[in-house]
Amino acid sequence: MFFKSKTYNKFKLRKWKKLSNEEKLVAYQELENIQAKKQKRPVYDIVVEDLEKNVMGRCSSSKKVIKLDIDLITKNEKRFYGMSVLFHEGRHAYQYDEITETDKPPIFSKKRKWKKNWEGYVSTAESDGVYSFYSMQPIERDAEKYALKRLKQFKLRYLFEKDFKETLKAEKNSFVKAKEKAIKELGFFYKIRVTFRSWQERRKNKKENKKNRK
Repeated sequence: MFFKSKTYNKFKLRKWKKLSNEEKLVAYQELENIQAKKQKRPVYDIVVEDLEKNVMGRCSSSKKVIKLDIDLITKNEKRFYGMSVLFHEGRHAYQYDEITETDKPPIFSKKRKWKKNWEGYVSTAESDGVYSFYSMQPIERDAEKYALKRLKQFKLRYLFEKDFKETLKAEKNSFVKAKEKAIKELGFFYKIRVTFRSWQERRKNKKENKKNRK
């Protein structure tokens, strides 16, 4: 418990601004260690890169690595956004760990939805210019919801942190706006269209894998 509090307190501005970039990376790694233990999954290595525009984090389940954009280290006001990104990407690590436990998760279960989505994952590059095909996928929506839930649990701890309040407000707004955008882009039955788009991707991937095995 003491170790957790010590890690969480590092994100308070008076402490964070005194840390070197290397020490900030350590703080993010400690946060990932706590998350992994909480979710009963393998710990991922946290690395920092100058990621492409509008990408703040990435999870590689094969390499057990979570990448964070350099801005989350160098810009103090983004530290809680970095925390949210870490929660989001760590949730992907958890999802992957869950779906690889069994080949056939129970039908209609959350694990089965995740597994199907993972097999037909639609990246932003493959979304045909329709962002909602990416953002409203089951594993992405779940990760966003989880990250927001975790942030809310720190409201009292960071009660006097202006950057936390602004980050939490922005993340709440982003979660709601994503649904509104999906309805605007894909219509009221957007979930059906997102599922169908993922199914198309899954079918394409199966054909490519079958071809590669020949």
